[in-house]
Amino acid sequence: MDVREGETVEFKREMNSGAVKTVIAFANTGGGTLYIGVDDVDAEMTRVTSRLRDSVKPDILMMVSVVPEVIDGRDVIAVHVGRGVRRPYYLASKGPRPEGVYIRS
Repeated sequence: MDVREGETVEFKREMNSGAVKTVIAFANTGGGTLYIGVDDVDAEMTRVTSRLRDSVKPDILMMVSVVPEVIDGRDVIAVHVGRGVRRPYYLASKGPRPEGVYIRS
């Protein structure tokens, strides 16, 4: 499978704050897929779901699916994000102010 970064696709090494911001931006715009490279798929899937539940408001999990995939022989987690219906989504720690809301451009 040939997957490249673009407007609706992004790659991250881990589920960090940058990855959370990417998910928020996808939900606030047209949706997209975040791929996370992993060593332990099951543990990371749980971590991704927990991080999104705790870090993003309003609840974004209804717009997200977290699934294991293989790209170029490597295990990755695909975080498929649909366009949110309760926009704007934002970092829970910052609130719905400009510094907490992200969009994809």
